[in-house]
Amino acid sequence: MKQLYKFLLIGFFTVAFSSSYGQRFEWMEIYSSSSFNSINQATAVYENNVYVAGEFRTSVSFGSTVLNSSTNITSIYVANYDTLGNFRWAIKGGSDTDFDRFKGLEVDEYGNVYVFGEFTQVSNWGSITLSTSGTGTSTFSREGFIVKLNPSGVAQWIKGLYSPTGSFGFNDLQKVSIADSTLFFGGNLTRGIAIQGSNIQLLQSITPFLNNVYIGKLDLNGNVLSLDKIANTSQSSTATIGDIKAIDSNSFILSGIFRNQYTFGSNNRPVNAGTQTIPVVAKFTGTICDWASTSTSSATSTVSSSAPKLTLMNNGDIVLAGTFRTSLTIQGQTITAPNAGASTFTSYWYSARFNSSGTLSFLKGYDIISSTVNEIATNSKDEAIAVGSFQDSLLINGEKRITNGSSDLLILNLDDNQDINWFQTGGGGNFDNGISISSYNSANVFVLGIFNGLSQFGSTFFTGINGQSTNILLKMSECGSSPIPLAFTGDTNLCQGQSVRIVATPTSASTFQWLNNNSVLTGEVYRDLLTSTSGNYSVVVNGAGCIDTSRIVPVTVGAPPTVTLTLPDTVCQFDSPFVLSGGLPLGGTYSGSGVSSNQFDPAVAGIGRQQIKYRFSNGGCADSAFAFIYVKPAPAVFFAALSNVCITSSPITLTNAFPMGGVFSGNGVSGNQFNPLVAGGGPHVITYSYTDGSGCSASRSRIINVDTLETAIFAVLPSFCTNNTAYILNEGSPIGGVYQGTGVVNGMFDPSLSGAGTFTINYILSNQCGNDTAQQTITVNPAPTVSLGTFADLCEG
Repeated sequence: MKQLYKFLLIGFFTVAFSSSYGQRFEWMEIYSSSSFNSINQATAVYENNVYVAGEFRTSVSFGSTVLNSSTNITSIYVANYDTLGNFRWAIKGGSDTDFDRFKGLEVDEYGNVYVFGEFTQVSNWGSITLSTSGTGTSTFSREGFIVKLNPSGVAQWIKGLYSPTGSFGFNDLQKVSIADSTLFFGGNLTRGIAIQGSNIQLLQSITPFLNNVYIGKLDLNGNVLSLDKIANTSQSSTATIGDIKAIDSNSFILSGIFRNQYTFGSNNRPVNAGTQTIPVVAKFTGTICDWASTSTSSATSTVSSSAPKLTLMNNGDIVLAGTFRTSLTIQGQTITAPNAGASTFTSYWYSARFNSSGTLSFLKGYDIISSTVNEIATNSKDEAIAVGSFQDSLLINGEKRITNGSSDLLILNLDDNQDINWFQTGGGGNFDNGISISSYNSANVFVLGIFNGLSQFGSTFFTGINGQSTNILLKMSECGSSPIPLAFTGDTNLCQGQSVRIVATPTSASTFQWLNNNSVLTGEVYRDLLTSTSGNYSVVVNGAGCIDTSRIVPVTVGAPPTVTLTLPDTVCQFDSPFVLSGGLPLGGTYSGSGVSSNQFDPAVAGIGRQQIKYRFSNGGCADSAFAFIYVKPAPAVFFAALSNVCITSSPITLTNAFPMGGVFSGNGVSGNQFNPLVAGGGPHVITYSYTDGSGCSASRSRIINVDTLETAIFAVLPSFCTNNTAYILNEGSPIGGVYQGTGVVNGMFDPSLSGAGTFTINYILSNQCGNDTAQQTITVNPAPTVSLGTFADLCEG
């Protein structure tokens, strides 16, 4: 695995930036407000458009473009960049006097933008205004909204969601997803849900308080298509949607965390979450739940404080990403927290990959401490990329990173097996976080994050305001997926006084910096490095702005060990394979003829004196010792073939086995006698085993058939004509008998040989117990004679 690493020292703290596959920050844009909500931001990409949206107060600045709002009121911004980082436009939505909450945005196949969230009283979007339904009397009574903007940011329509029985819940509108000109929206159903301008609604009792889940659908003109309850419970419970991903206009994937008993879909598929809050992923077609996969955890509290996010891969697979505590089990696969001594409230990242039928392919946990994975996306290379933050430190593919504040931004790229391809970190000495990630028909990804105070992303430093979040929009581009080639002169396992030369051979002109255990080796700035010191070596290569780090090359140096080997003198040719021992120090490896995985098989090694090698390495130096095992030949055993016997025959004496003095064994065998009646009818294996004076054994086996008296049966035969072809007789049973009679040759009846008439055919069944005959007649009819006279010649016409 190739790692990209850039290491800088700023004052008294370090900032690390890492990757593999040559990922780099191509461009970065920052914009700030007097107050950002750290989570309620999002980005989405379509063709040459990069959209960002979220909440702000007072003002938000995009260069010279400034959006203004009230100091104490949260409004919503939506902005557009091109994929080169050029700012295009920004608009403000919501209200200057009332509460607004941003939940997310989606983009359809035409580049239109859909923003959704919650508001109180009035939500203004250019010339379009949405007022509450009037059911809530308090100024704090919430309702939901979904607004459509064209690619230039002009509002096209807005749709309101409300509760006929009270205030809209905070989680009653959580996610939106679009596929095939259909917009899916969903959230919690804690009280009734209705849609302005439509008589479609869902009723929900608020006593007792139940936490169900609903899904609604709109067309892209804002017309209501459906509104259905898809997760139902009759218990006091917890349900939080993590993600909704539409597959087509009639099917979607849902992820979330659930507690207690639920039924999913109109087919009431049971989902037992138990007493803990656990991750669940499910597929729906219409209102039917096709499948649902739950997990379990050993933690006594919830598995995670946040619901898992999901992404759909290009091949139809589903990748889930979230956090777990202590351990997590899905479909029989289990992961455990990397730090067994950590608190049960410490959360670690995990990912799970399912096929389209819901079968788990891979479940992986990562030594990344964080309370949440904020989003996961798929790029054109069918790689899953997750974004969030990490706390304390992390160790990935041999590279260790330590946060400079309470958390740093983290971007993780996963391969098909959910192993880490590469990772990126960034941030400074405060709270920094990756919030949203998006990609569109490209290996490039766009990341939205936040930072506080002085922070570094790649080689660029930004100065924000301490205690106040600044948003940063990043474009990450590929530098290429080929690893840096490394060549060696000498072995990397060295003894004292030896050295090895490591040479980097990139394909283009580059600069170099060698590292040992991730520390810069001063002055080692050439393509080759000669070393005689233990350590983990890698080289940072900068070619045309792409900074890649080679894989780690471990070099070990030590004193030669003292190696000895003691083995048994002799074994027999047909002895069972056995594990070799006697090599010291323990922990080495055995090799030689007949040796595989430290086991010796005498039959494979062959007869004679066999040399065995034992090699031991102390991590730097290696040495070997040799010993011999003599494989004695097994005696040659002869056992003559056995004739069939009748089951009623007297016991027979087993003879014709050499050398004499061996032992007979098998069904019906006692000493050297075989009793057919005791053995029973059918074939039986009899073995003759002999051990010579040196203790080596061999054996030979023969099969004896015990016959029983059989009754011959002959089924009715068909009739033939004299000009028919020969017919295979198979009417006799049991099989194995002989056919005799006129016209019969080798089990076939030939009418041309018998001629016309009626003939008797015998079926004779013979064995050691005697014979039995059955008869049938066969009729051969003469073939008719056909003649045709001559005709007189005629003239034409």
